[in-house]
Amino acid sequence: MRIAIIDHLASGHHLVHVRHIVAEAASRQWEVDFLTTPNVVEAQYLAEHSATFLKATIHAVAPGPFVGSNGVVNVARAAATTWIWWKTLYWSHLRCIQPDFIYVVNLDYSDKLLAVIGSPFGHLLFGGMLMGVTFHHKDLGIAAADSRRQSAKRSIFQRLLRISTLKALLVIDELLPDYTESRQTDGREVIRYVPDIGGLAPLENLRDNRSHLGLRSSDCVLLVYGALARGKGLDVALRAVADGRCPSHVSLLVVGVQDNWARQIMASGPARQLRTHSRLVEVPRFVTEEEESECFHSADVVWVGYQGFGGSSGVLLQAAMAGRPVLACNEGLIGWRTITHKLGVVADIGNPENVISALRLLVEDVQARATFGANGSTYARRHTAKEFARNVCEAISAAVQQPVTAPQAPSSILWGRRSRG
Repeated sequence: MRIAIIDHLASGHHLVHVRHIVAEAASRQWEVDFLTTPNVVEAQYLAEHSATFLKATIHAVAPGPFVGSNGVVNVARAAATTWIWWKTLYWSHLRCIQPDFIYVVNLDYSDKLLAVIGSPFGHLLFGGMLMGVTFHHKDLGIAAADSRRQSAKRSIFQRLLRISTLKALLVIDELLPDYTESRQTDGREVIRYVPDIGGLAPLENLRDNRSHLGLRSSDCVLLVYGALARGKGLDVALRAVADGRCPSHVSLLVVGVQDNWARQIMASGPARQLRTHSRLVEVPRFVTEEEESECFHSADVVWVGYQGFGGSSGVLLQAAMAGRPVLACNEGLIGWRTITHKLGVVADIGNPENVISALRLLVEDVQARATFGANGSTYARRHTAKEFARNVCEAISAAVQQPVTAPQAPSSILWGRRSRG
């Protein structure tokens, strides 16, 4: 078996997914090609785990797609250049390599163009992870982070399923397969739920780690972690902790690479106020796995108060693995999972009063924090890196054995034409 893995980003979950899939594929004696960009090849994470990544043949193909998520124009440009980059990979490498299967780490970056134009990979079988499917949430009674154009999103998703060479559509939303089955959605057989990945390095001495980070052992620490950009609610967390109604022994630990927006927020009045009183610790960079674990285990509460985001979060899983409760948004999968599995407290992130009330509840009720943390430890057991990679490779193995049918792309949404799969 020979597979090709495609990804153009080094941030967030991307290289973590690739690393564990490569390891699992290599253990099955599969041949792996990793097609990416020069920037990813130079990433610190790849260097730190070079022993695993070198089990794959790495192809750096420049230039990579445009990366941008703010504004309709930037999103459209990112989608178009991603599809074109995938097509470039087909002509420059995949057509010659002829892998048995192409796995795209994140199809979300151009799933709508895939649905409208079709596959950029010719006759080759492909699949990948699709994380941003939320059109079904309202039907299931879940508060929707973005309820606009849900009918159009449903139509695009159905169109995507009809691409004849798409043989594995992996989702981290456990509700979607049953939803499509109950509605007898055409092409639903390619959808497969894969529990999202979570992982933390083991940690021994909490008190020493807090001191090392510059945190007081007596403080109640709220952790904001990850690739910090608009939508992660960093500004809301800062204002809540700086608010006079928040207990003075609450401090904020902000960890992760910051974009321009996040840097502006960290220079704002609330941030300066917290720094003045030694209640803000900032690590504005990529951190190692050991440092990551140190941060989660040093926290008392983990922030997942995201805005306008309907999917799940790796940070939610890491908090669960560390046995830490979350302060979460009340929308999408994050809100649903927090409520269903009793992982913490949800709040309307757009309502400052609601956020402060939720924070105070978690700060002041030590027993509630312990209960939520224990629930998280139980929830996290299915979400190990090894189990994730095994599920992905099982889906790929099953996909390769499926027969390829004739193209059945639906009529174009705009022009009534058929799109080739």
